[in-house]
Amino acid sequence: MFSIFTISVNLETEKRGEKVKLLVIIGSTRVNRNGQRVKAWLQKTLTPQDDTEYEIVDLRDVQLPFYDEPKSVGSLSDDEFHHPEGVKWGKQVASADGFIFVTPEYNHGPPATIKNAIDYAWQGWNYKPMSIISYSTGQIAGARAAEQLRLMALGVKLLPLPAAVHIAHITDKLTKDGNVNDDAINTALNNLLSEHRMIASKLKES
Repeated sequence: MFSIFTISVNLETEKRGEKVKLLVIIGSTRVNRNGQRVKAWLQKTLTPQDDTEYEIVDLRDVQLPFYDEPKSVGSLSDDEFHHPEGVKWGKQVASADGFIFVTPEYNHGPPATIKNAIDYAWQGWNYKPMSIISYSTGQIAGARAAEQLRLMALGVKLLPLPAAVHIAHITDKLTKDGNVNDDAINTALNNLLSEHRMIASKLKES
């Protein structure tokens, strides 16, 4: 069962009644993950407005098997995967206009769960914007994982955006309930969302 919640944001596209849908992907699935702090923060911070829909999806709940399809992902449409979880995921990715990845840093990179989720879709990612929220318990703030993730994204024709949120010393900056101890984090998120909404709406119009 997916962890989903919907919100809306004013855009110029409101005049035409269009909606921009952004998928927020929680990447870590481990027990006692610090990503739960980020998830709780986003659920509190992304308040309902008008017409951008956000869907928060937790890869812990998606439970994709490791990619073992008989064909390479580029030769499959998003509804041709062998595993039903892969088909469902591919359709969910295809339904979105942009993506925000939430990633920790494991050994200088993002977790395998994120790479696997990227591999389980193709057309659904193509030519759509993506942003990154990264975090770590140390001072690097997941920046190296974010850089690797941007390179992975280019492989499926995602369009990485410059604005990002990098959270260092996450256990000091965010509580388990999602309360923020550093206003700079909220400022960075506002900048990310503003950029992402603008680019996603422009691409949706084109």
